[in-house]
Amino acid sequence: MAKETRTEEKRRFIANLLICYPNIDIAKLTRIANVLYRTATTLHRSYEVDCSVELSPYRQTVHDTEQNRLEALVKAYCDMIKLPFTLNGDPRGAPIQVRLPNGRGNGWEPGVWYI
Repeated sequence: MAKETRTEEKRRFIANLLICYPNIDIAKLTRIANVLYRTATTLHRSYEVDCSVELSPYRQTVHDTEQNRLEALVKAYCDMIKLPFTLNGDPRGAPIQVRLPNGRGNGWEPGVWYI
């Protein structure tokens, strides 16, 4: 079986959100999923910079501010539907991990969805 593409994975995530939150509008859940997936990609790049590049003090301040803004964005969108999440901070893994109420996941740990 071929590896699932990022788009297919996101569609499956949206389907699980619809199952877990039937009273929330599909447009809102789709928006949340899109923001989480897009932000996860940016956070992953940010975590790679943290581990591999030494920045000047000014660039480090700008980098930290941007990273904090992205992490706050994840928190805001997860809090909209009370979706428990964890930020990894390590570029070797998924930057965002969420626990879906239905216990479904897409990785090794049961009940955890890695974004």
